[in-house]
Amino acid sequence: HFLYQWKSDCHFLNGTQRVRFLDRDIYERQGVVRVDSPQEIRQDERAAVDYFCRHNYEVLQGAPVVGRRAKPTVTISPTKTDPGSPNTILLCTVTGFYPRGIDVQWLKSGRPEKEGVAFGEELQNGDWTYQHQ
Repeated sequence: HFLYQWKSDCHFLNGTQRVRFLDRDIYERQGVVRVDSPQEIRQDERAAVDYFCRHNYEVLQGAPVVGRRAKPTVTISPTKTDPGSPNTILLCTVTGFYPRGIDVQWLKSGRPEKEGVAFGEELQNGDWTYQHQ
């Protein structure tokens, strides 16, 4: 058994004025091929920006996806990894937001806390929203 994935993404800035096309091949959860339209100068990848990204943007213009925004739901819950330990770990879960790319920070006395902080990856929920732990 093995896992192979192919993912293509379009990132839009200012409608279709600036479009970035990313094409990735993933084998066993490791990226093996990555093509980025701003970095690559291959004509076929630049064409993908037009026929894949811009065309689909126009098609989806009337759909609830383009221009859609969903506010995140934030949940903070205590967890104990060792019942005998006096330390409690706080887990912050941010769910239901769109578009992706949310900035999550822990604050201590109003300042960003860096020490002892770990972040998980941003995951797609399958309903056009994302979650982050």
